Amino acid sequence: GSSLSVKPAPHLIGTEACQITKMTVLSPDTKAFTFLLIDKKKNFSFKAGQWVDLYYSDNPKPGGFSLTSTPTTLKEKNVVEIAVKLSPNPSVKWLHDIAKVGDRVHIKVGGTVFWDQEVDIPPKVTNIILIAGGIGITPLLSIMKTVYETNKSISLTLLYSVKTEADLLFRDSIESVIQSHSNSKAVYFVSDKNTESSTSVTSSIPTNDNNNNN
Repeated sequence: GSSLSVKPAPHLIGTEACQITKMTVLSPDTKAFTFLLIDKKKNFSFKAGQWVDLYYSDNPKPGGFSLTSTPTTLKEKNVVEIAVKLSPNPSVKWLHDIAKVGDRVHIKVGGTVFWDQEVDIPPKVTNIILIAGGIGITPLLSIMKTVYETNKSISLTLLYSVKTEADLLFRDSIESVIQSHSNSKAVYFVSDKNTESSTSVTSSIPTNDNNNNN
């Protein structure tokens, strides 16, 4: 009747076990994933703009993916979220082609470029300009949402460039922040690859204030 303790594989030491709870198609080549932390360690946290190393199956080589969710969502709902654009990377192919709701993965936070909601605030920081291209919106979405959740006095501008309108990811989430954060603005640049050099620009401002010229 003796029980054996199973040691984690070396590459999983210091990681968090998660379960895929939701998979959403964002565009023809991009999916969003929600992970529920199964037994969150007390010291597990992240800053807006950081990424996670994601380990799946028995593969010791992780894929790195920026977090689109916020530290507040982690604290309140015990979940983290990422968005992944299709590529030949093995981790990406696994997520797109094999992964299913209920599957278990392990994650570890990394990244030294982020917005610190306790330090990067007025009077030190009063204005933030975020510039994104394509799937590069992912860490900036986390920053946008975190600024909105924690410090609405900061002025926020997003410049977001994509090839086609279908590539505008998380537009609803962006618009939600813009409409609820009076100091914010988003400008979208859409360059259709079929019409070389043509660029259309759409500016979005809060709809509840028609006199706002931000």
